[in-house]
Amino acid sequence: MRGGAARPTLDLMPARLNRHTTRTDVFVGVALAVVLVTVTAVGFRDEGVDPIAYPCAAVAGLAFAMWRRMPVLTMALVASAITVYGATDQPGGPIYVTMFAAAFNLAAQRGTRTWLPWTAAATVGLVASRWASDGFQLHLLPVALLLLVTPKLAGDAVRARRLRMETLEARVSLAEQETMRRVAEERLRIAREVHDVVGHGLATITL
Repeated sequence: MRGGAARPTLDLMPARLNRHTTRTDVFVGVALAVVLVTVTAVGFRDEGVDPIAYPCAAVAGLAFAMWRRMPVLTMALVASAITVYGATDQPGGPIYVTMFAAAFNLAAQRGTRTWLPWTAAATVGLVASRWASDGFQLHLLPVALLLLVTPKLAGDAVRARRLRMETLEARVSLAEQETMRRVAEERLRIAREVHDVVGHGLATITL
């Protein structure tokens, strides 16, 4: 009965963890959207921004509400928001940081075949939008290069660390299995010795 009662509780743990993770991600997205909109409104109050800048900042922030579950969609939403933001000739701001964060997140969770095309497309959209609104600017080239290189390095570092952790966990698991095997063998040896002693004692009593 106790084993049967405990099993449903254990089965519910992954679902509870998933709900907690989802709520945390949603909170991150909402908080980031509020920060981006607030900083854009306050930081560029004197320069002035078009009303379109605020929904762009909100979308770029809210995209991170699904950064763990759907990193590709996060990247797509951020790239779209920044492309519209740049094409409407808005001043540079914290919204551009979300592009690097989304690219890093995508590279950390997906392979090169996924993150590279999306990051390249986002980079082209960023450069083209700024070019269309302000004309060609030389400083966009190192920014584009940095946007392509940084996620690669960061993603490789994260995957290497994840691989080391998985290897360590596998070694610990093997060590635990080996310990359990030795304990089982020792118990079996003791049981055999006890069996032999008891059997010898019974034989002596019988005689």
